[in-house]
Amino acid sequence: MTTPRIRHVVDSNVLVYSLLKNHPAHEDCARYLSSHDFENTLFSTSNSINEVYQALVYYYHLDSREVMRNITALLDSAIVFNHPGTAKDEICKIALESGLQLNDVELYHLALETQSPVFVTDDVKLASFVKKHGLLCETPIQPATRDAMTRWEDAHVPQKGLPRILASVYHYLSSKQGAGIARDFKADTKGLTKLPIR
Repeated sequence: MTTPRIRHVVDSNVLVYSLLKNHPAHEDCARYLSSHDFENTLFSTSNSINEVYQALVYYYHLDSREVMRNITALLDSAIVFNHPGTAKDEICKIALESGLQLNDVELYHLALETQSPVFVTDDVKLASFVKKHGLLCETPIQPATRDAMTRWEDAHVPQKGLPRILASVYHYLSSKQGAGIARDFKADTKGLTKLPIR
């Protein structure tokens, strides 16, 4: 008779880092998931798949076809993707009260439904919420990785606000309109830092 393994619910940020191969947190997150890759051990919500896609394509600007291949591999792993049976109005009520995102609340309810005592996230606000509600919380990201993450994000991700919006427009133009318009847009926005002025 085998001993049942402790169940874990995994937040989408851990899944994102596990797929983002050039990110400093990749190794920590991929290793964590691999070390818990047993049947009926890792759980996440169906909406986490959408969050992974959105983050990798629209935040980190990876090729959508490559992202879909990675997501397909994720779906073929031992991670069970479910949608909690909790009513949407209850999810919304808790999200409003806590200030959490809807998927975060769904992950919490999934942990309750699957009797998963361990919640895996790198989201400080979500970690605080689940700990307050009696779950254990782990992050696979090691302290030594934190400084490298900050440096990497500063170098690879535009600052919040206008630079990030302009970078999204630039990537859209690059994929749809061709390199010429995108290049002009980048020049007219002073390297994606200011609104273009005629």
